[in-house]
Amino acid sequence: MKSGLPSQLPPLSQSSNQDETPVQPLFERYRPSHRLAYSAYRQTVQALWATCGLSALFVWGFWGQPQWLNWSLLGISMGLLMLLRGARLLPRSGQHRLSLTNALTATRESWFRFFIFATQSLAMLCLGALLWFSLPAIGVPLNPALDVGFGAILLFIILRRFLNEWANCHPSDAGFLWHEVIRWVTVMLITILLAVATSHSVSPLGHPLTGDTTVLIIIIWVVAAFAVLCSLIMLIESLRRRRQD
Repeated sequence: MKSGLPSQLPPLSQSSNQDETPVQPLFERYRPSHRLAYSAYRQTVQALWATCGLSALFVWGFWGQPQWLNWSLLGISMGLLMLLRGARLLPRSGQHRLSLTNALTATRESWFRFFIFATQSLAMLCLGALLWFSLPAIGVPLNPALDVGFGAILLFIILRRFLNEWANCHPSDAGFLWHEVIRWVTVMLITILLAVATSHSVSPLGHPLTGDTTVLIIIIWVVAAFAVLCSLIMLIESLRRRRQD
């Protein structure tokens, strides 16, 4: 007597495997065995050498940064260069007496990609701080509020890089939302910071405003407000298109 049921059912494992998509590890292109790893390493080294060179020039009297900042950034950049070079030479040095060195060599494929990202972030912070604090030498006055704003922008840029990598490796609506918010908030912060710095360079704090100066400052802030509004519209439009897809 036939039961009417199919004689064979497809195994559940096959249908579930077809729905699963492989998840790519974070910063896969920075893995030592990846073909693009050396390019990332070279770009990081170049950024660190640029910071070292500019810090050395400023130490010898070029422009008016605080000397403690120049010496600090020079030391940090040289230290990062030595750490980066040592990390790259680990697999070529054979067996070591230190168990920690042997463990780092054995697991280099796992941690080196995160080490490259962290070193790139620190190099960007050092170079950004060096260039930022050189602005008073060309007539752009700074104050603690501007310093905090610039530091926040650098941190937002680093966070956006990480969220972009996370969104590519783990696609999700939440990841896309945070990436787009951080992206356009960073653009807004840069716009506002440029407007504030330009306004202070046109009319420093404590100086009376003249007719021409007032008109120029109004034009600066109208342009900044328009740019912020456009960024906000782009953020809303990007989220709307994501919801429709």
